Amino acid sequence: MVSKMTIAPQGPELSELVQGYWRLAEWGMTAKNRLSFLKQHIDLGITTVDHADIYGGYQCESLFGEALKLEPSIREQIEIVTKCNIMRCDAQYPTRRINH
Repeated sequence: MVSKMTIAPQGPELSELVQGYWRLAEWGMTAKNRLSFLKQHIDLGITTVDHADIYGGYQCESLFGEALKLEPSIREQIEIVTKCNIMRCDAQYPTRRINH
């Protein structure tokens, strides 16, 4: 079982291992499969998940949400760590620029 750690005196607690979902869109899972995968790592004590809006060409957060929608109470068992304001510069978004 994966242990939890408190990252500040008043919390929050995170699992010592984090499940990343960067390539979720490539896994070929149905929403039901994604929910099952999520429950399996929760059962192992891995309750912290990593996301960013750009993961999977901006698809991964929606795919993860579809799984949570099947069993909304799961949301109370996890901690979501995310990033924002990352600009993906590619042919799909030609007007975006990196600020540094």
